[in-house]
Amino acid sequence: MIDVTAPLGSPKNKVQMPPAGSAAQAAKEIVGEGVEVVAAFQSIPYEYLLKDEDIDCDVLVTGTSKDARSEALKLVEAAGLTGWDAGPIENSVVIEGLASVLININKRYGSTHSGIRITGAKQNP
Repeated sequence: MIDVTAPLGSPKNKVQMPPAGSAAQAAKEIVGEGVEVVAAFQSIPYEYLLKDEDIDCDVLVTGTSKDARSEALKLVEAAGLTGWDAGPIENSVVIEGLASVLININKRYGSTHSGIRITGAKQNP
C-alpha cells in the first residue's frame, strides 16, 4: 500500500504528526502486519500529478521493507519520475513534514511548484 498523506493541521498548514509517529506508520497500524506500507509522493506538489507535464521533482520513498520500497520505486519510475529509496518507514516522518515546509516556501515566495530534488548522488544502474 502506498500512503501519500501529509499530516497537516490548522492553522497555517503546520505539520501535525499522529501518535504513531507519521501518517504512514498510522496506516501500518490500521492495515496490520500482513500489509507492506510505503510512503511516497509527499515531496512533490499534488498539482503536478494532475497534469500531463514533466515534473521537476524527485519522489522520496520510505517503507516497511526493502522489497516494498523497490516495488514502489518501480511505480514511480513507470510514472516517469525519479524516485529514491529513503529508508525505513520510520523515516516517513521527515518526508511527510517536508510537505509543510514546501507549502510555506510556496506562500513566502509566491510559487505553487516548489519540490525536492536529490543532488550529489547517483542512481544504481
